[in-house]
Amino acid sequence: MKFLLRAILLLGSLAWLVVCAKQFVGFGILDNLGVAMDHPTLLIQTFIALIILRSAWMFGHEKRRPF
Repeated sequence: MKFLLRAILLLGSLAWLVVCAKQFVGFGILDNLGVAMDHPTLLIQTFIALIILRSAWMFGHEKRRPF
C-alpha cells in the first residue's frame, strides 16, 4: 500500500510540475524572470508540488534505528 501511495504522489506532483512549467514558459519566463513574481499563485503551486515531490521521494527512505 505504501508503494502505491508513493507512486501516486510522485506521479501527481511530477505532472503538476510539468503543467506549472508549461504555464511559466507560456508567460515568457525564459525571457524575463520577473514574470514569476507577477503570478504568485502559480509560484506557490510550483513550491507545493516540489514539497510533495520531495516528501514522496523520501517517504520510504527513513533511517532505521538499531534499537
